[in-house]
Amino acid sequence: ELADRLPASPRVRGVVLVVRSLGAGMATATSLRRAILRLRETGREVVVYLPNGGDTKELYVASAASRVVVAPHTTLAPIGFVSSSRYAKRTLDKLGIAADRLAAGDYKSAGETLALDKMSDPQREQLGAVLDALYDELVDAISTGRRMDRERAKAVVDGAPYTDTKAVELGLVDQVAIPLHVGADRLGKPVAGGRGGGRRKRVL
Repeated sequence: ELADRLPASPRVRGVVLVVRSLGAGMATATSLRRAILRLRETGREVVVYLPNGGDTKELYVASAASRVVVAPHTTLAPIGFVSSSRYAKRTLDKLGIAADRLAAGDYKSAGETLALDKMSDPQREQLGAVLDALYDELVDAISTGRRMDRERAKAVVDGAPYTDTKAVELGLVDQVAIPLHVGADRLGKPVAGGRGGGRRKRVL
């Protein structure tokens, strides 16, 4: 809603978005990323500040911004996605409980965590396809958002995690800075060097 209302205000020249942690799922992260892109389409600058560093979803969202700033001594870890499930058949067997499952088709996996003691091959296949799609989406987001070719973006994801300064060097983020809390966060001005220089920044 904010992303839709801000373009109507000529006084708003840009937005600083502080992302501490994204506990939500990829659907929410995708919606937030699209909102940032809509703001940028209006000509506003969008700066994402990561005070705690960031993992996959934080970097996925931040890659849509005009600039990405990270706090000192933090870690950036866009390492991709993983999925796991607990299979309870052995536990239920010890309790004398048997789970009945009716599945119409190989890829109908509802209830298999109760009826089986390990993941079925069809379930592993379809989960792998979902994870591959999410991985490709992450790589594409970093490639387009951080202006690097896809192979380099893939190498960045596969090589994570990184220190703050290494992330600047690789182009994953633009700057390392400390926020100054005076009513609202202000971001640091560079001491020396520019994007990719890996040099520390201070607040002025």
